[in-house]
Amino acid sequence: MVAQVALLLLLSQAKVLTFDQALNEAATQNLDLTAVRTRLEAARLLADRAWAARPSARFPLRERELGDAFSGGLVAELEEDQAHRVLQLRVGQLYLAAATFAESAELQEKLLVPTRAHEKAAQARNAAGTGSKLALVRARLDRLKAEEELGRAKESYQSSLRALATLVGRAGDFELEHP
Repeated sequence: MVAQVALLLLLSQAKVLTFDQALNEAATQNLDLTAVRTRLEAARLLADRAWAARPSARFPLRERELGDAFSGGLVAELEEDQAHRVLQLRVGQLYLAAATFAESAELQEKLLVPTRAHEKAAQARNAAGTGSKLALVRARLDRLKAEEELGRAKESYQSSLRALATLVGRAGDFELEHP
């Protein structure tokens, strides 16, 4: 119960990143997409120059060169569209993975409570002489396994958040809105 209150307090203080915000920020902040857009602008500039040079008698331009310039522009547009789609897919995958890991961590935390209670009960039974040492060892092992699972889930969540923060070009000072 205390852990849930602490988590809610932490979430209320942290910035919340929605799925749509993640997609929008990635589209504007991602350096890979910015590089593709720069190449697109360069291809458009070359196509404009080729078109402007065509009617000039001093600099005759063969039809092939004009076609190459426009084809380069079309290819660059398709590359930009593909890069944008791939980025959206990657952001979606990371966002949903991080949200899943967050839910997994919450669930592992809830599962740890009865495991700890079982260990305490086994320890009390063993101290009273009504329980076996083996039951106590098993209860401790169960608790240790549950704590390991909780640690893995939290680390997976933090790792996914860092990857998402890198992809959207944002500091990792946010939490996710559960979709």
